[in-house]
Amino acid sequence: MSDIVVGRGDDRGEKHEKLVTVEIDGADKEIEKGEYTVEQLKAALGVAANRVLAEEINGVLTDLPVDKKVHVKGGEIFAIHVDRGGSSSE
Repeated sequence: MSDIVVGRGDDRGEKHEKLVTVEIDGADKEIEKGEYTVEQLKAALGVAANRVLAEEINGVLTDLPVDKKVHVKGGEIFAIHVDRGGSSSE
């Protein structure tokens, strides 16, 4: 007779379930899903503090203001660029 052992998941399994894939400048990157400030998200994605982080929203690349919170679910598309500075005259 064999015993059936039912165990709980270890930390590695739990962390793995929290990871999602996002795209940044055409490359896939795994980060934990959840809510981030833009500064936290830049750090998680390896984006320099002096760069601007943008997200593709409804097909339009939109700069993320530093005071915005972003809820990462997986599948988001991000891009980085240098700060253009100043205001546009469009």
